Amino acid sequence: MALGTIELFDSIEISLDEYNNWDYRKRYNKPVAERLPYVKTYKWLLRNPVTFEKPIPYKHPSGAIVWVNLPEDFLEGKSEV
Repeated sequence: MALGTIELFDSIEISLDEYNNWDYRKRYNKPVAERLPYVKTYKWLLRNPVTFEKPIPYKHPSGAIVWVNLPEDFLEGKSEV
């Protein structure tokens, strides 16, 4: 089910210090990391969130983990993913 949409407009590589100071890690009392989880760790910059009044069913593409590119006409009911 698609719960909403959001625009991913950039990604920026982050340092270990930035990773450890991430609000999420602090909010959930995560232990201080001694190294980044990936050789190159990025933060995603998001904007324009839209939450659907009711979830919309869609077919999740093979290989997609979390994010899915929806066709422009998906929200008009003219296209399926």
